[in-house]
Amino acid sequence: NALKDERDFTCITNNQHSTLHDMSHKPIMMNVGPEEAVAATKTFTMSCMKLCQSAGISLDRLQSGIRSVLNRAGEIKEIANRIMGYEHFLFLGDRQNYPIALEGALKFKEVAYVHAEGTPSSEMKHGPIALVDHRVPSLFIITEGFSPETLSNIQEIKSRRGFVVVITHHAVDNDLLCQDIDIVFSCQNTGEHYSQSLVLNVVLQLLSYYIAVGRGINPDRPRNLAKCVTV
Repeated sequence: NALKDERDFTCITNNQHSTLHDMSHKPIMMNVGPEEAVAATKTFTMSCMKLCQSAGISLDRLQSGIRSVLNRAGEIKEIANRIMGYEHFLFLGDRQNYPIALEGALKFKEVAYVHAEGTPSSEMKHGPIALVDHRVPSLFIITEGFSPETLSNIQEIKSRRGFVVVITHHAVDNDLLCQDIDIVFSCQNTGEHYSQSLVLNVVLQLLSYYIAVGRGINPDRPRNLAKCVTV
């Protein structure tokens, strides 16, 4: 309905037979095959890739970065096992990592049925910190050039007995990170800010998958959700 009166617009789609594709003046195809699961994963990543490419951003090392994460699925499953018993999570990221924090929180809600909130890491002291205690893990998405407030917020959480998970990459100086972080998962470098964030996003998607499976939930068919919204 939002686009029915528009005459000239571009869309990013994974289905050339969709209504949106037919209406669009210039459809951009993802060409990643059907998304069988209700919760979008590869189509989220590909949508971001198409937007980056349209802005002239190089994604040459993204594929190898994602492949490296998939090859370490066993390590991610171990992290999932450690945090599976929690019912509330905070996801924190600054700059381009804030949308990744939102996506990670959404996946935890969609497929693992746990409460999760995504927030800018620099804004944690303006409200979300009230939720912090030993029962609410905080997952930080950190890439090179992160804000100084990020380290300060990690220290604030640890002083309140909070559980901290950092998803990062090899270019981030580990000496800058607090020594008492509970879990650090460091990914391969891509050499580019936006593609690096997309690699870290795959880690969060796999975490939600393994938590769902560990809880006996079918991650492909979340309750109360459907591929098509009709009302």
